[in-house]
Amino acid sequence: MKKIEEKAVAFAKSIWEDYLINRDLLKLTSVFDDNASYIGTGDVEICYSLEQVRTAILGETEEWNGHFTIDDQWYEVRVMSDEFVVVFGGFDAHEASDNPLVAAMHTRFSLTLRVSGDTFKIIHLHHSVPNFEQLEGEFFPKTITEKRNEEFRHALEQKTNELRRLAQLDSLTGLLNRVSVEQEINTRLEQGTGGVLMMIDIDDFKEINDVFGHLAGDTVLKVLSDRIRESFGGQSIMGRVGGDEFVVFAEKMADRAGIGQTAQQFCEIVTQPVMDIPDCSITVSIGISQSPDNGSSYSALVRSADQALYARKKNSKNGYVFAG
Repeated sequence: MKKIEEKAVAFAKSIWEDYLINRDLLKLTSVFDDNASYIGTGDVEICYSLEQVRTAILGETEEWNGHFTIDDQWYEVRVMSDEFVVVFGGFDAHEASDNPLVAAMHTRFSLTLRVSGDTFKIIHLHHSVPNFEQLEGEFFPKTITEKRNEEFRHALEQKTNELRRLAQLDSLTGLLNRVSVEQEINTRLEQGTGGVLMMIDIDDFKEINDVFGHLAGDTVLKVLSDRIRESFGGQSIMGRVGGDEFVVFAEKMADRAGIGQTAQQFCEIVTQPVMDIPDCSITVSIGISQSPDNGSSYSALVRSADQALYARKKNSKNGYVFAG
């Protein structure tokens, strides 16, 4: 290596030693040319004048007063003329600290130097961090960009599906809402599947709200929805279709007696105490319609079940009744 090249490399090494190891920032500012410029690794680290360079470098002491250890480094030199030399290279360094969570650098640089007697002055320093997401042969980090776009599309699709699902649910109970219940039951009926529709109504729900308060009423609705899930889960369609009205639709059971037994068992389950409201007791009345006997559409089945339900509630509660 020629003498000027060796001196340029030694000069460049001394710059990084003063900056990273010795942290002699005042000395470092003295080696910049009067017309110096600087581009650093930060988004706003651009200096157009010597004054800006000095302000930026000396200002670092206010943010951090530690130092680094250089682990590995390499340098290349290009002599442009008798007056100008370019040194470029890179280094790995880590913060000198006992803390295992330390800062680390894997960085590259280029220095444009002006020969000044036996030493040099920095005309321009460009300090950069390579983009590790840019693969070999890529003009820009295309692969990782495509991957992230795909991840974004997947996340967006998941969020869209989640919002669509939430739009189908009753916000209080998490069961299907009235519109979704009607759509799903009609779809099932259009497939030619016979089914049983139960219209479930809480007895004296207004009195529960009046005595225990509306928050307690909401608790009762959520407790009942949980008991509906536990009793009619699986392939059943379950939803809240009104203030205290619920619908359950299931494929046709074995016979009328079996349907009645299921309804009676549910009425008994409902009467179990509500833990958050120990003095509150719940009962329900159930109207039952069947397809195709009482109709082949949601509206027909609900109308039949509803009429049977309220005819019963005029005489007695806490039980079930079949539509005629």
